[in-house]
Amino acid sequence: MNFGVIGPGKMGQLFIRDFIKCGAKLTYIKASSIKRTNKIIKKFQKEGLLKNNNLKSVDSLVISSKTNTHYKYINNFYNKKKLLIEKPFFFCKNRSYHWHLNKAKVFLKSKKWIDINLSNDFLGDIYKKQKFYKKKNFKKFFFKFYTGGKNNYKFIILDLMPHFFSIMQKLSPCKSVKIIEKKVEKFKTFLVLKVDNYVCYIDLRERQKIKELSFGFDNFILTRKQILNKETLKNYLYNKKYNIKIKIYNPLNKFNNNYFENFKKNSNTFKKKFIYENFKLTLKTYFFKTWMSSRLLKSLNCALSRNTFVLFFFMSLLNKFNSKFLWILSKFFFNNSLSIKHTPE
Repeated sequence: MNFGVIGPGKMGQLFIRDFIKCGAKLTYIKASSIKRTNKIIKKFQKEGLLKNNNLKSVDSLVISSKTNTHYKYINNFYNKKKLLIEKPFFFCKNRSYHWHLNKAKVFLKSKKWIDINLSNDFLGDIYKKQKFYKKKNFKKFFFKFYTGGKNNYKFIILDLMPHFFSIMQKLSPCKSVKIIEKKVEKFKTFLVLKVDNYVCYIDLRERQKIKELSFGFDNFILTRKQILNKETLKNYLYNKKYNIKIKIYNPLNKFNNNYFENFKKNSNTFKKKFIYENFKLTLKTYFFKTWMSSRLLKSLNCALSRNTFVLFFFMSLLNKFNSKFLWILSKFFFNNSLSIKHTPE
């Protein structure tokens, strides 16, 4: 397999490392600028990993550039090359939920080869094999993912929710997904979802010094742990309470090895339906809007705590117009709390 990489940053270089170990040949690199591209080409040529930078020789093209460039490269190459895309699939900031889904259908309904890195899906497969999973009458699912990523606000959802859904798609059909709560802060996002029969509590954070991935139903939470043993990084899933310790592969290594083997068999790693559903559910979570933003509520609360006369103003309007909206606001300012209903965009 001759492969190329668009976006040879941290993730791009991990793809390069794994594919070269598999026996593939690096034949093309494109970075964010000509200057950076030339610098990286020289680096890999010096290491003997790249001879000529030739796009025409590429069999499989890895797109691991910034998310806002994915659509452009997919649109340019999906009819010409076999594509492997770092999640999320793609995202264009000023486009709607339905626009994204329609474009995804165009790409995925074609007979062209498209794969997405949803490497944590196999954690769902491992979870299902455990003895405690036979219980199956679970009610709650917990998912915590703290990374060193550089995304903030809602973009954390685009970056990390594909991991949640890739695991959940292995544990439940995901036919019914409802968003109950959504709280977005600068470097963290909290979500409560109803996925089929399970209430899911999700804690996502980026720019974290201590990284963590944990997931599971009820009390059966598994946490991923990495242990350095004789210069080899080993991965485990563990639960102290039930004395569970499961040795696992590095998810990205495993995915890349599978991709390479499937490439030789001319077979996709993920079914296109799985990719589409994962993308659809991630977008649904991203585009979901609360009835009133937390920032607005906070501003209103602060304003009224300083100016109590405004409260009486609201109350007088309430008496005059009997407005349900004003009644809700007045209730909020009396009780200093408000149960906010959510509505999809």
